[in-house]
Order: sequence, then structure tokens, then C-alpha cells
Amino acid sequence: MRLAPSLTHALNLAGTLYELSRLDEAERVLRDALALDPRSAQATELLASVLAGQDRYDEAIKIAREICGSNPDAVSSRVVLAGVLAEAGRLDEALKEAKAAANTAPGDARAHGALGAVYVKMSDGTAALAAFERMAERLMPETDRLPSSPWVWCIAGRGIALSLLGRHDEAVAAFEQVLRTDREFLERWPEVAPHYQLSSRDAGREDQGRR
Repeated sequence: MRLAPSLTHALNLAGTLYELSRLDEAERVLRDALALDPRSAQATELLASVLAGQDRYDEAIKIAREICGSNPDAVSSRVVLAGVLAEAGRLDEALKEAKAAANTAPGDARAHGALGAVYVKMSDGTAALAAFERMAERLMPETDRLPSSPWVWCIAGRGIALSLLGRHDEAVAAFEQVLRTDREFLERWPEVAPHYQLSSRDAGREDQGRR
């Protein structure tokens, strides 16, 4: 960005900072990006997610609704709105938006991932697992799965859903697959850690019981 300021470089940098939970820095980069291109939907969507990550829900929801209003057919905008609403605890509204995204674009993996994430927030393991399995069916195959890729999020979501369902051996297997790909995943996304810890503990008890 210092050498060649551009929207593409700004989005790459902001996305990396967001994944590292360096949200203040990500916000500054995105504000600069929007100064370069005020009409960038990608920058605006990511800004809404960054603001939600800072618990600035009213700002995030306002921005996400504005994006959806200006481009109602964009699945990515509905996915962001669903995620922001879910983070704010407005789960009924989030579920409505996520379902709308999945119905509008049934072949889009992101929409099913967003729906699964809302069901996780609602502690509905059965519905969440089904959504993440639909997401997996729609993702492109990856020879090498990389940290922060959609596949990693899909597997992590599946692990959480399995943990909610008490299928702890399967949940641990999913979480360990995530950690083999991205060993710092739980450090960056601590809200996932309790599910891993619960399933690890209960899976160990099940092993002892079988012995």
C-alpha cells in the first residue's frame, strides 16, 4: 500500500488484518480504500464486518443495510448483513437474511455458510450441520487447503455443529483437521475454542467409558 496505493492492495491488507483480529488497523485501511473508491462494495462490506467485530453494531448494521439497499441482488451483501445481525444478537433478522441469500443463490457456498453460522448462534446443531454440508458440496476442491480459506471455515462450522449435537468424536476430528491447516485458528477466533474444549473433554470421557 505504501509503494502502490490501490483498492486491490487495500482489500488484501484489510482482509489480512481482519483475519488477525487487528480490527483498528483494518478499519483505517478500509477508510483509506473507500477514499480511493467510495463505490467499492467489497470495501464497504468488509468495513461492516470489521465494525461488528469491534462491537459497533449500530454502525455495522446501518452500513450493511445501505449496501443491500443499493444492490439488493448481491448475495455477498446479504451474507454480510446476516453476519452483522447475528453478531449483534438479532438472530431472527439474521436468519431471515441468510435464508434469503441461500434461496436467491442456492449454488453459492457463502450463503449456506452464513446460514450455518446463524444456526450455530441459535444453538441449532442439526440445521447448522445441514447448512455446512451444503456449503461443502458447493465449494471448489482445493489441493492445498490454506488458512482462512472457505474450506477451513466450513470444517470449523461443521465441528461446532457436531459439538452442539453431542457427536464429540466427530467434532474433535473436524477441529483437528482445522488446526492441521491453521494452527493459530483458535487463537484468532476464540469463540470457537469452547466447542473444541467441550468436545475434547467429552470425547476423552467416551473413550474411557469404552475401555
